[in-house]
Amino acid sequence: MAGIGMVFGLIGSVVSAMGSMAAANAEAAAQEANARALEKKAMEERAVASVEASKKMDEQKRLVSEQTARFAASGGGVGGGPGFANSATTVIRETEKEGLHNSRLAAWEGEQKGRGYEDQAAIARFSAAQKKKAAGIGAGAAILSGFSKIGGSFIGGGGGQTSYGGDYYFGT
Repeated sequence: MAGIGMVFGLIGSVVSAMGSMAAANAEAAAQEANARALEKKAMEERAVASVEASKKMDEQKRLVSEQTARFAASGGGVGGGPGFANSATTVIRETEKEGLHNSRLAAWEGEQKGRGYEDQAAIARFSAAQKKKAAGIGAGAAILSGFSKIGGSFIGGGGGQTSYGGDYYFGT
């Protein structure tokens, strides 16, 4: 009878180990899927930022064109020269600088968001790897525990008997 108990104990340990591995692998797969989704989100953020930066540049070009037309229509001109023309050129240059700044800022913001999502993806992948590693350790521990129980039944006074010290054995 003790042999059957040992076999079932060992089978239970193996099944427990397999269950631990399956659960950890499922969790690792979920983390990996999360990492892929985060990387996709990073690409989307960069694409949105690129479009936004392009819109900012187009807006800046349109505004400079309007300013140039208004300055020219006012009779002051846009080119170099004393007085009004210098202020017109200065306004246009400042508008161009601001447009370039806004465009670069939009691109930078998208890049930062993208990097943030990539960092989250890296953390998810690291977590997945740790789950797999822990599953292996947990499975090994469950199996070793099963063997330990089997070994303990042999060492502890023979199958089915309990030793309480000395020469006296009591059946259990």
